[in-house]
Amino acid sequence: LLLYARYAERREARAEEGGTWPWLTYLGVAVCTLLALGAKGYAVILPGAYVAYDLCYARRFRWRQVLDKLPILALALALTLVTVWSQDQTSALIRDFEAKYQLGAWGRVVILFKVFALYVGRSLLPIHLCCEYMLTAEGWMPWWVGVAGLASLAGIVAGFFLLRRRLPAAALGLALCALPLATTMNTFFTLRTWMTDRYMFFPTLGTC
Repeated sequence: LLLYARYAERREARAEEGGTWPWLTYLGVAVCTLLALGAKGYAVILPGAYVAYDLCYARRFRWRQVLDKLPILALALALTLVTVWSQDQTSALIRDFEAKYQLGAWGRVVILFKVFALYVGRSLLPIHLCCEYMLTAEGWMPWWVGVAGLASLAGIVAGFFLLRRRLPAAALGLALCALPLATTMNTFFTLRTWMTDRYMFFPTLGTC
């Protein structure tokens, strides 16, 4: 992300003052992104983080800001597809035939917003943490937690767009808080163990 910030500064300077496109810095961004993607699936948020940085700090919109995201987005998409493809059909990532509790489409949406609400709450007030949470047949957390999660997500998105010009650092912090939380919204999960507080590390950094 720091390397991308350097690239974005040079890209803006090149657009305003002329000179060569900073292809070497861009290559460094692409290589570091690829290494990050290979190290941890969490890095799939990096294209979104780069877009958020441009929305906060770019002086004006230029098509180069779109074009330079496409190769990086393709890397993230390719890794996602390979990860899903590499899991066989009996994998816990895709389907767990022995699980007693399977989620339907609506149930997934509701519980994902509950997850978001819980992560936001635990990022701001890190108490009663646990290495794993179990999803039982009785479900977990009342319905209003899902509504709180939806409201939290809407508030973060609105705050980002309201602050991106006046307080760009704060807006970027909101983006870095919300984007990693989105990776916990695993559309494929059917596991009974479905969440851990270790995923709060980067959102907490974003909040700070």
